[in-house]
Amino acid sequence: MTTKNILVLTILFFTSCGTKSTDSTITDQSPDSVTNSNNADEEDFDEFFKKFTSDSVFQMERTKFPFRVIWLTEDGEMTHETEKEDWTHSTFHYEDNYATRQVDGYTQEIKLFGDSVRLEQRGVDNGIYVDYLFIRENGKWILFTGRDYSD
Repeated sequence: MTTKNILVLTILFFTSCGTKSTDSTITDQSPDSVTNSNNADEEDFDEFFKKFTSDSVFQMERTKFPFRVIWLTEDGEMTHETEKEDWTHSTFHYEDNYATRQVDGYTQEIKLFGDSVRLEQRGVDNGIYVDYLFIRENGKWILFTGRDYSD
């Protein structure tokens, strides 16, 4: 892993930590909106995400461990796994002015695809390109993995 990849991951990690509420753009990318589920047994993503970002215990319960982050490097893919005891609560807090920051500006968008959701963080002229994948299993949402395509 290059120093630049480590720096980008560290910056993203610290910018997503905290206790503020999450303000993200949510986009429905499928005909069947996850947030408007007709099945009473299926958890609404918006409600799940509010609790997931604000409640650290709930977040640990709903994150698949070991949590894998996959980096795309010049030499191919590299995987890093975080165990439950090393997990740090992440709020995925985002404000519109993050896109116009002078250093490490990025956008954040949540895209819904039926039983999966992708939270995308995209850098503004800096190479940040990170995805977090949430999957609905047995009607409940879990954070499944992260993928970092940053330069």
